[in-house]
Amino acid sequence: MKVTRKNILILSLLLLVISYLIPFILGKLLAADGRIDNPIFNIPLRLIRVVLVGSIVILFLSAITRNKRLKVGGGAFFRILGQTFYVLLIVISSFLVLELTSSYVLTENSAYEKKHGDKVIRKAYPYIMFKAYQHDTARNKLINELGYFGKSPTAKKSNSEIRIFVLGGSTVFTGEPPIPQLLENEFYAHGFTNVRVFNYGITSSGSSQSLARVVFEIIDLQPDIIIAYNGYNDIYHPLDYDPRPGYPYNYLAFEKNNPLDYSLLSFVAYKSHLLRILLRNYFKDKYWKQTVLRKEANWLTEAWENEIISIYLKNLQKISIISQSCGAKFVAFFQPMAYYKEVLSKSEKRRISKYPGLAGQNPDYFIRMRNKIMEEYNLTDPGYDFMFRDISDIFKSDTSTIYSDIVHIHQQPKTIVTKKIFNIILNQFEDVFKLETQQHFTE
Repeated sequence: MKVTRKNILILSLLLLVISYLIPFILGKLLAADGRIDNPIFNIPLRLIRVVLVGSIVILFLSAITRNKRLKVGGGAFFRILGQTFYVLLIVISSFLVLELTSSYVLTENSAYEKKHGDKVIRKAYPYIMFKAYQHDTARNKLINELGYFGKSPTAKKSNSEIRIFVLGGSTVFTGEPPIPQLLENEFYAHGFTNVRVFNYGITSSGSSQSLARVVFEIIDLQPDIIIAYNGYNDIYHPLDYDPRPGYPYNYLAFEKNNPLDYSLLSFVAYKSHLLRILLRNYFKDKYWKQTVLRKEANWLTEAWENEIISIYLKNLQKISIISQSCGAKFVAFFQPMAYYKEVLSKSEKRRISKYPGLAGQNPDYFIRMRNKIMEEYNLTDPGYDFMFRDISDIFKSDTSTIYSDIVHIHQQPKTIVTKKIFNIILNQFEDVFKLETQQHFTE
């Protein structure tokens, strides 16, 4: 067959059609959702399509400009048009190469993705904002069918079973094993083999979300004791994320998800990994509106701090009231933080100095907020009556490396925290364990 522009054009069109048919057919045969998401397959395929489309346009324009029946003026026009297309093709091709390269070379996420990237950790869920993905690929954790790490409670418990639910953020969720499992092991070691401790901690969860979890989930699971191990997320998130006290840390991103609010150009640009990094400040203002929200929330003022504290304590008070309504006990623990140590190790100082945002630069803020929380809790008005224990200074005099950042502690110190929680629970809720133990032995 003679190689002509016409034959090449027909072949290019045929290959372009095939490039769309192949993934369609393979998706129907091999993928449950009909889509092939493997980048090793998709990226080369997209590049081939770009080359084919470019070739088709070039061949078409070339055929037009070589048509001898056209007048010189018309031929000159199409030659200029063809040259313009060549320039555009080079620019677009260069951008595509940079875009694909940036996905692998520029591994740093954009500011927006760092703050609100929930691709592998958090799964959106009604009322409580988010749970964990069924398989947390970021930390290789298997999540139960209810969206939490570890075992899940059955719909109905036995008469002898004591159920303890632990609420909190990543300090509850993470660990090898995490604090809830260590707590169950501690009970087991002391002969309470009928105690089951369930991990209801989710990374980035605050007390408002914990309150929602109690209302919409835990209250139906026959709890005997509900524990809140928190404090950090409630005072940290308004500082660096959504500035409105009591809001989930990423709510400012979720509420700005109406496509009609944005121009087509910004939408298309945001799909580019390269542009999300190069234009980070633009997207921060366009999609976050954080500057506006901070102004509206009176960010960093005394009134703003007081509102954070009030919402935090009121959330705990509400959890306590709801717990009592279903016959369960409740205790809240204000968790340890690195800023409450008298002497930080070199490793702790180095890690905190690299902590993103304002949190790593404002130890006075966290110290002040803890003091104000305790002062507010001890006031006679509004009169909080839930059980609240401050264990934030449990490592106050320890000079060893306890923290991996401002709030997360290494595995060995978790056992110290666990024993502290265990002793407080056993002493304060002695009637629960006596009653359940008696039932256990009489069955």
